[in-house]
Amino acid sequence: MSISRATFAQEFKDVVSLQLLTQPQPQFFYAGLIKMALGAELDTTTGGIPGRGTDANGPSYLSLPEMQLHPAAPASKDAVRVVVELGKEHMGHTVLINRPQFATSTYTQASRKIPVGTTIGTTPVNVAAEQVSLTIERFAGPYDSGTSAVQPYGIENFDINRGVHNLKEVRDLFFKQDFEKTIDAFAVALFDLAGTTVYPTGMTAVNDATQVGEFPFSFNQVLSTRTSLSTANIPTFSNGKYAMVLTSLQLEQLDKDPSYQRQVRTFENEMNPVLRKAYRGSVSKFDIFESTTLTQTNNSSSVPIQYGHAFGPGMIGVGAGGMPHVETSTNDNYAQSLMAIWLWFAAFGVLDNRFGRSVRSS
Repeated sequence: MSISRATFAQEFKDVVSLQLLTQPQPQFFYAGLIKMALGAELDTTTGGIPGRGTDANGPSYLSLPEMQLHPAAPASKDAVRVVVELGKEHMGHTVLINRPQFATSTYTQASRKIPVGTTIGTTPVNVAAEQVSLTIERFAGPYDSGTSAVQPYGIENFDINRGVHNLKEVRDLFFKQDFEKTIDAFAVALFDLAGTTVYPTGMTAVNDATQVGEFPFSFNQVLSTRTSLSTANIPTFSNGKYAMVLTSLQLEQLDKDPSYQRQVRTFENEMNPVLRKAYRGSVSKFDIFESTTLTQTNNSSSVPIQYGHAFGPGMIGVGAGGMPHVETSTNDNYAQSLMAIWLWFAAFGVLDNRFGRSVRSS
């Protein structure tokens, strides 16, 4: 008779190791921009009901940055404009922001010269302004695709100290990942709304591409984007450059361009250590960064179209009615089933789509 696990199962025990494997995660580039602008980080320690905490022991999970290929790397805190009024009390839910609207007139010497003896007119010229608004909304997570609604994470109080790892920290890790992925997706969608699209040479619409790589991203497209921003009088960041955020495929194609290879320069040693992680180089008035969460949408020929971004400061705006935090439910079966969501009262919107360019390629 053999002695093995199959015949003597009582002698064999499965053990869960205290070690943890890394789960690759995107850098959530735009989540970093928003957090840098607002100083906002999800607080998982607040919002609990007194006497119904989720204190737990055990070794910790890896933090979200430890699992990310690149930590969040904001291009500049000025990339996102913060509407501070939304964070103040008694300011309502919506803030209107004025933008001066300058008239086009005549600017020749002849038109502005006033000859001797001429009576200067007394009819005043009107000035005008445009308005854009941001409204505070309530956002929460996580989201359950099965029910198409926000649903909580739950921990059984009886089991909270019986897991191999600290179960509260497991939950908080999932909260932070969902929070950062959510606000990153918000920002990506807003930057996709740039008012002007710049295509590679020969491409005029997304459906022109019939195969991957037919219209690759190139140094010529970088130049065209610079010209588009400069001629529209879009301001640069304080270092005199615009920001360009590209997909990994766009960067691969750009790296293969001989003209780009000759002119690109890197200033990693001058970069903030956090900024350095996503930075890929500087060329032709751009600091170029990589994000793995940008939009890639199939066209009518099932070719994934890459949506990169180029922008100056202030295209999108954000405001917060408070810091994001975790709230627990009162419906907790007498503190036995501890359920919680993350919650944030915040506003996101495009302030001026002229300040950005959608740089698309195949």
